[in-house]
Amino acid sequence: MSSTQHSSIPKAGTSEAGRAYLDAAVRMATVIADANQRLFKLQGDAASAALAENSKHFKTLLNAKDPAAALSEWADLYQANVRMAVDATRASFEIVPEIQAELAKLVSESIALYRNAAQHDLEKFNKTVTDGGDAAATAVKEFLATGVSSISGASATKKQAAA
Repeated sequence: MSSTQHSSIPKAGTSEAGRAYLDAAVRMATVIADANQRLFKLQGDAASAALAENSKHFKTLLNAKDPAAALSEWADLYQANVRMAVDATRASFEIVPEIQAELAKLVSESIALYRNAAQHDLEKFNKTVTDGGDAAATAVKEFLATGVSSISGASATKKQAAA
């Protein structure tokens, strides 16, 4: 791989890597904060609407002259309140998958960044080991060649001295 391919991969232990991981953490925190804000707004709006509706319904019930009509009216109002609660819950459940998708995307980007950095470091390690192995093999070959030539030279000197 060329060095230009690795230029965007932060190296572990560098400020570039720390910055990339910090940026990812900040983006995740932002998504969570935005999600909380959306959910709190939804809950606040639902609570305000429920309070307004309940006040209106309470006035209606207080103005009812016939107890049977008030009971019938109460059942209808209760069903309307349950529908409002179900609608608010449904809206919450629509927000949550969006949040999960955004967080999953950020986490997968973070994991991909880490995987790329780890792969880069592993390739660098393998290259270093391979280069070091070649240097060691060359040194052993030179040592053996020197040893063989000295032994050969010593044998030839002995033969000459014996002759």
